[in-house]
Amino acid sequence: KGTNGQYLKWCNDTLTWGPCLTQLQTIEVPLDKIGINGAGLDFAIINDGGTYIKEAGICVSTNPNPTYPNDVISYVEPHTGFKEINFGNLQPQTKYYIRPFALNSVGISYGNELSFTTKKLPSLPTVTIDSISSITQTSAKIWASIVSDSAYSLNQSGIFIDTISDPSENRYMTIVYKGGNSDTMSHVFQNLSPGRNYYAKAFAVNPAGYGFSNEVVFKTDTIPAPPPPPPPPPAPTSLIDIDGNVYPVIKIANKHWISKNLDVTRYRNGDPIPQVQDSAAWSNLTTGAWCYYENQTANGTVYGKLYNWYAMNDPRGIAPEGWHVPTDAEWTAMIDSLGGVAVAGGKLKAVTLWNSPNVGATNSSGFNALPGGLRYPFLQFNHKGQWGLWWSSTPSQMSPDLGHFVRLSDESQEVFGPNPFEKQYGYSIRLIWNY
Repeated sequence: KGTNGQYLKWCNDTLTWGPCLTQLQTIEVPLDKIGINGAGLDFAIINDGGTYIKEAGICVSTNPNPTYPNDVISYVEPHTGFKEINFGNLQPQTKYYIRPFALNSVGISYGNELSFTTKKLPSLPTVTIDSISSITQTSAKIWASIVSDSAYSLNQSGIFIDTISDPSENRYMTIVYKGGNSDTMSHVFQNLSPGRNYYAKAFAVNPAGYGFSNEVVFKTDTIPAPPPPPPPPPAPTSLIDIDGNVYPVIKIANKHWISKNLDVTRYRNGDPIPQVQDSAAWSNLTTGAWCYYENQTANGTVYGKLYNWYAMNDPRGIAPEGWHVPTDAEWTAMIDSLGGVAVAGGKLKAVTLWNSPNVGATNSSGFNALPGGLRYPFLQFNHKGQWGLWWSSTPSQMSPDLGHFVRLSDESQEVFGPNPFEKQYGYSIRLIWNY
């Protein structure tokens, strides 16, 4: 008979004064849950035995009759009902014995024992690079194929490329394409550098690990070298302008200069350059114009014409094709080749037509610089016989109202400039060959 506080309980098909052991039912090890390193078990806790269940779970061992607590591999919630559990850390292609357990105040109970065998470990994927096509200066298309155990999905596949051998995902500057599960894959790599060697290696990953292809090297197309510039035309010995005026040509520091002041009345396209004699009109000009010194034709015959900056800089071109007004840099290079600003003036000046003392004049360069003077914006003309002044085509950085010029003096063998002055001044012009 029972004692005070006990109650009748069905335990293992027997009416018993309880509590009693927990009852468990082992259902199955589902085939779709058996893997390489893990499996699953479905079971049920049918009856708690009339007392609190302290622990429940499964025991797994490579030996029959796995027991609690030595072979416990996973726990579940300790209450009655259906249980579905997955577990890992198993060895590939190994037979295991499994049964559920439950522990209550009466003791330990087990469900029926089942057995299963984990799947074998697959071989590494076999990967090959089949071809590299469509190579350009900055791109290439790489084709690869994969052979892997069809029973296992690929975790990842792709292609590494790098500019150094043995490319890998962790390499600096590696370009990686990560593909999915496929027996073939391709990818167009962009933003490559022209004319570089690239090393490519394909890969695929399954549960066994990484499989790599052999390494293949290819080279992107190079940027074609630009065609060499055409050879310069034969060096001129003279220049004929659009008006038919002839200018002797001399060579100084590998550059060809005319050795006579410009005397042209038309731009390169044939448009006339206006002759402006009136002083007030000249001072207000913002377009090209020319004049003779003191508006006397005889002076032009000797010294050429005086031009304002606007005529020198007109986009229609005051110089014939293949010629231009020298820049500051070209004036400076020529002056430096003659010994620098302190003495080059003497080598540039003609030995005649300059006022005495015409310091240092030798004309050893052949430049034949003449003292043609200048035209002021308001004060008419001055300094013929004393100064020679020539425009530079370099714009002034000081003000848009200023242009640069170079000056020689009868009292010095120095070169003054290039210096800035108002664009309304009238100066002489020399030309230099483009080549």
